[in-house]
Amino acid sequence: MKKNRYLLCFLLFSTLWLNGQDRRFHAGLIVGTNIAELEGQSLTDYLSWNTGIIVATRLNSRAELGLELLYSQNGEYILPVFYPALSYGKTRLNHIEVPLHFNYLSPDYYSGVIQQWKLNVGLAYAKLLNHYVEDAEGNEVTQQVIYDEVATFLLQAGLNYRVFRRTELNLKASLPIRRQGLDWTLALRLVYWV
Repeated sequence: MKKNRYLLCFLLFSTLWLNGQDRRFHAGLIVGTNIAELEGQSLTDYLSWNTGIIVATRLNSRAELGLELLYSQNGEYILPVFYPALSYGKTRLNHIEVPLHFNYLSPDYYSGVIQQWKLNVGLAYAKLLNHYVEDAEGNEVTQQVIYDEVATFLLQAGLNYRVFRRTELNLKASLPIRRQGLDWTLALRLVYWV
């Protein structure tokens, strides 16, 4: 855990240092929703929050490197070692997520023109902070859902589409590296660059 904190601090400070050298650093706010199936029924069974901050540094006119710090709820990232066979109701899986991604930019992305796009691919570290689970009748069954591991890495791919000068729509797909029994989590988010 300490290694992860040091890595995160190093990445943030190195990005800030690069900013001082060539003014290619920018930051923003993210707010949106996660879409996951969790129980294997339908991809849209569970809608919940995906929100946080983003920093990015431009590498050249067609590429940038981005780092996010997110509160992510109900992502299908980690499989419990045990969960009872019952109909689930309210479910809250609260994660901290730290994605690091490479962005490929459309031509003239930094010209300020609307309707520009960028593709992003990368890895994310996700850690389950806590969870709360109810059955379909509203009875709390949190203690019956048991997690052995609480951290994982995710493969991620996404697309940003600029709708206003400082505002982008982002669609991101996440898939755990250890994916046995797990499926995609989609995030639909609004990114506002400050």
